[in-house]
Amino acid sequence: GNAEAEFDLTVNEAQMLDGADPFEFVFSYFTTAADATNNENPITDPEAYTNISNPQTIYGRYEYFITGCDVALFDFQIQTDGALGLSDNKLAQLVLSPNPVSDRLRISGFEPGLEHSVSVLDVSGRLVLSESAVGEERLLMDVSPLMPAVYLVRVQTGNVVRTSRFIRR
Repeated sequence: GNAEAEFDLTVNEAQMLDGADPFEFVFSYFTTAADATNNENPITDPEAYTNISNPQTIYGRYEYFITGCDVALFDFQIQTDGALGLSDNKLAQLVLSPNPVSDRLRISGFEPGLEHSVSVLDVSGRLVLSESAVGEERLLMDVSPLMPAVYLVRVQTGNVVRTSRFIRR
């Protein structure tokens, strides 16, 4: 359907930062991957964004304010039945712990009974680990081979992609 609703695209920022100081990061949101990559044409009002297609993929980027060099790109899907906005999107339930992590990262918040594809990306978007989880509600991932840095966990379930970040210490 082509239902429209207003979405707060920023609802997952706190979770993506997971305790990091939000003032140290700059988030921006885009309607195309190219714009996110080139940092062009950001969505001007991400707290009250009306979707232009349904479902629609939103592309985001965040930068480490202090250095300006740690840039991470992420994307997620917004979908509406005309009445419900992002609060109905099961996006907010991906939980990573412990964070920062040194060896085993517990990823929980999967919907039980479904197949999930789990990828770990470095901040440049390079795939460094991947695993699939079928039916489980949580997954333990050994991240000890990774260098200490900030990484993104990307969980794809069907056509819904959720992204969260963790620090390998």
